[in-house]
This record gives sequence, C-alpha cells and structure tokens, in this order.
Amino acid sequence: MPGITHWQHPSFFAYYPTASTLEGTIADLYASSVSAPGFNWLCSPAATELEAITMDWGAKLFGLDEVFMASSLKGGGVIQPTASDSGLTAVAAARSRYSRLHPETHLQNLVIYGTTMTHSLGAKAALILGLSFRALEVSRDDAYGLRGATLQKALEEDRAAGKIPFILIATVGTTSSCAIDNITEIEQVVKNYPELWIHVDAAYAGVTLACPEFREICHLDAINRCAHSFCVNFHKWGLVNFESSGMWVRDRTLLTDALDVTPEFLRTRHSEE
Repeated sequence: MPGITHWQHPSFFAYYPTASTLEGTIADLYASSVSAPGFNWLCSPAATELEAITMDWGAKLFGLDEVFMASSLKGGGVIQPTASDSGLTAVAAARSRYSRLHPETHLQNLVIYGTTMTHSLGAKAALILGLSFRALEVSRDDAYGLRGATLQKALEEDRAAGKIPFILIATVGTTSSCAIDNITEIEQVVKNYPELWIHVDAAYAGVTLACPEFREICHLDAINRCAHSFCVNFHKWGLVNFESSGMWVRDRTLLTDALDVTPEFLRTRHSEE
C-alpha cells in the first residue's frame, strides 16, 4: 500500500508496538455503530458507566491499588487518546492543585521534572501551559533510569534558586530505550516534598504489569504507594486499536476541580457524584 508504514509487519522494529487486532476492529465497528458521545453522564449514561467499569478492570489487571478504582469512590480511571493527553491532564491538575494550596505562587516559577529519556509530552505540556520543564540527565550505568539521588539534587538546586517543584513525570518504559525510572528510590526522596505530584507514564511498558513476574522490575509497589496518576497505552501491547490511553488517578476530585467547566444545562445529580 503506497504511503503506508506497516507497523504490524514482522520486520518493523521502529518506535513501539501499535496494536491492530480482530477484536479491536470489531469493537471499533460496534462503537461506531452506536455513536454515543460519552463526554458526560447525561449524554450517554451507559457509555460513561461502562468506561468506569472497564477502567476498574484494567486497574485490577495491572495490579493497581484499589484507590485507583472508581469503585473506591475516591479515585478512578478515564480513557484518553494518547499518553501525551494523559500527561497534559496530569500537569494541568497538578498546577491547579498547587495554585489552590499556594495562591500567591507565580506560575512562571513552577517546574515540571522529567529526564533526557522522558517522552516529549513533558516538554509539550510545559509549552502549552507556559511552565518550565527540566530534563534530568540519566546514564547508561543506570540503564537510563532516573535515580533518587539525581532527583534529590535537582529539587534542592531549584528550591535554592527560587523555583517550585510541583510535578515529576516518571517513566516505566521510555520510548527511545525502554528505560524504567527507579520509582522505589524516587518514593523515598519525595517523602520530603509532599506537594510534588508524581505522574507515572507507563505508556510503553505498563501492559507488562499484567504479568506478576514483571511487577517488581516496574516498581509496582512504589507506584501504588506514591503515584498520584498513572497511564498505560492500551494501543501498544494492550491489543486495542490505535488510539486508547488509560489514565488512573488516586483522587478524581483533583481532575474535576482543575478541569470541570460543564455548563449548567449538562449538569445532573449523577454527574456531580
């Protein structure tokens, strides 16, 4: 097929896997035939509630703590198009949270942290929201994963310079090298920075959490203890056709407080719960 890059060809090794399955195709046909805009409960109650239920299934599949499930009445999951959307949403929510806690804050002082291996979503979020992004250097000796000492040094430097650390984008499976940040070490560092939002971008390798034997190397226990938000791309190893990024949050009110601009004519009792 002229002009088409066949990502599913057995000899295509660039970028990352992108699923195209019979099950995904059938699901796409079914979803298209129903054509139910699911942007809130009123517009499509069944679609909205099915999203919450299936995202809970995903959380259980990956071993996420119950607090990330809608059934906990605290957190929950939402389907985003891509990990870039999940990251942007997390940064916007983290910025809103910090600004509510510290209304005197000058937004130009807020800093997003990632590494030189972090997906460009971090830099893009900074560009869109008018913030700063700091890419921390990682080394081959650490398999290009972020270590706690590197993060600690950067946080101390920026605080001394009057900057405000407010979110870290940690990665489980970077696009360029499939590196995994040492979230267990990061957890120990951020105990001294309780207002630092931890977003875990597991877009590439997160699906491997479905296999219990990979959960330790992916720092699942630390993720469950310290992450505020977490995302996995189902359209990579998840057998869902492009595009589908699952995003889970520990406290869903942090998303609604930051992003809810629902007009009065779309508000219902159910959507407020």
